[in-house]
Parts: sequence; structure tokens; C-alpha cells
Amino acid sequence: MNSEIFETMPVPKAYIKLALPVMLSSVLMLVYNMADTYFIAATGNTDIVAAVSLCAPVFTFLIAIGDILGLGGSSFISRLLGSKKNDDARRISVFCLCGSIVLGLVITLVLMIAKNPILRLLGADANTIGFASDYYTWIALGASVIIFSLVPTNLICKNPCQPPNFKSCEIRP
Repeated sequence: MNSEIFETMPVPKAYIKLALPVMLSSVLMLVYNMADTYFIAATGNTDIVAAVSLCAPVFTFLIAIGDILGLGGSSFISRLLGSKKNDDARRISVFCLCGSIVLGLVITLVLMIAKNPILRLLGADANTIGFASDYYTWIALGASVIIFSLVPTNLICKNPCQPPNFKSCEIRP
């Protein structure tokens, strides 16, 4: 693993180098949501726009779960790398990656089982429940992908000139 960032780089420069990809990822998620709402608003049906807005907290919740695993994992990994426990750091990164998939599947199951109560809690009414249910279903089915997509962004620390070494992330007994 390249530990140059942690050992020799000044803290402000290291912070920018590590934080910039995470911030760009968050901005892209916001742009995606804004573009989604823009094109749906072009239909002229306010109930569809309301349905998308009602499901936004579910999408944000999934992003938060991905950030918990990614940012929490990266914090733990940073401390392990600082202690020269590279093998433990690799195991934690694998745990975070695999955990994001498993947790995403569990969350998908819970979201699908509790779909109607959650939509009612979010404010869906007779006009919006059908549209919200359709949109919510796709978000719930994609929970694993949404959560997993955020974890590597926060975990992978690489030299921009070199591809990441995924072989170093193997599970070792």
C-alpha cells in the first residue's frame, strides 16, 4: 500500500487529495437527483414530481449507510495503517465492501416488506401513492448497488498515476 500520503504529505494537502473524490461523488449524486427531478417535472404532472420528492429521504438514507461504511471504514483503516497493521487494514476494507453488499440486501428486504407504511410515513396520499410506490420499488431494489457504490470511493486511496492493486485486498486467514 502507498503510505506516502499518510507519512510525508502535509495534512492540508493530504486532506484535499483524499477528500476531493468523496466531495465530487456527493456532488454527482446531487446533480443526478436534480436532473431526475427536472426531467420528471417536464411531464407536467405534479403528482409524479411529488412522488419522486417523497422517495428522496429513502435515497438519502441509502447514501448515509454507504458513507457510514466507507467513511467509518476509512477512518479505522487510516488508524491501522498508521500503526503499520496493513493486514488488518486489508481485512477491514474487505469487510466494508462485503458488508455493504450484505447490508444492502437486508435493507432491500426490509424496504420491500414495509413499503406501504414507509410511503405513508413519508407523506404519500391517494394521488401520489402509485407513482411513489413505483419509484420507491426501484430505489429499494437498487439499495445494494447504491450503498456499495459509495464504499470504494471512501476506502480506496491510490496514486492517481497508478491503478489500484485489488489483489492486495484479498481475504487472508
